[in-house]
Amino acid sequence: MPAKKGGKKKKQNPIESEVKPMPALVYNNIRMTRDLPAEKKSEPKQNIREKFVAEQLSRHNKMTYWFYAGMTVLLMAIIFFWGFSLWSNFTSINWKKTEEKKIMEKTSTDLNQAFQTDKQNELQNQLTKLQIKELLEKELKYAK
Repeated sequence: MPAKKGGKKKKQNPIESEVKPMPALVYNNIRMTRDLPAEKKSEPKQNIREKFVAEQLSRHNKMTYWFYAGMTVLLMAIIFFWGFSLWSNFTSINWKKTEEKKIMEKTSTDLNQAFQTDKQNELQNQLTKLQIKELLEKELKYAK
């Protein structure tokens, strides 16, 4: 039997023919029909997918660039204000009039006095030891 030529054309499902791509999905142009040959299906999908992926990558690169640029500016502003704060605190302080200087002077004089008395006591102890040693040596000489 010879194959029929022509005849009725299949009606496409209205849902399949009116499929619109959804924004922000990688698989946005999936066709629902099985009638098309594989060659015709894959070429447009690949081109559309490649364009979409390239567009998304460029958007991603732009977003990351602006993110890092913004974070850098924010970090520089924080460092600037921190440095300015430190500089203004150091330059506005007159060290000679502060209580910390008075405390430092008191403690340094107290420590100097303590060390000086320690040195004097140590010298006195050494002198006493030498005197005792001399007395013992004299006594031992007389005892012999």
